[in-house]
Amino acid sequence: MIGFRLRYNDEEPVLGAAEDLSVLHAIVSVTGQLGPHTAHIGEKSEPHFHIALGGLTGREASRPDEHLDWYQRWEASPGDRVLIEIVETEVASEPSERKAADSKSPSSDERAFYERTKEIYFELKQKYEPEA
Repeated sequence: MIGFRLRYNDEEPVLGAAEDLSVLHAIVSVTGQLGPHTAHIGEKSEPHFHIALGGLTGREASRPDEHLDWYQRWEASPGDRVLIEIVETEVASEPSERKAADSKSPSSDERAFYERTKEIYFELKQKYEPEA
């Protein structure tokens, strides 16, 4: 299996992988007033950090997919270290959270994807293509 080993500062690393994954992500993000010329409304917006390691299964059509989370952190500071290593592994950390996916991935059921896309089109058509 391909996996990501994530280590935050000196914490024990977490290894995200599963035998039935189709998506694996490691995200490090920060939002807010990050520079001296960043426009903001009202009070100064302090930076908000988010570090995540997760994925989505890609199981056969008869089995429901799940979103898996191995790591979530909402606090960090300049100078903190995040190491993400791409690994081949036969073992992984147990996910800290599993959530049912709303639907199968588009590639697993092309017709369902088409039907849902058509629904969305008609929901938004009036907004973006009003009758003249």
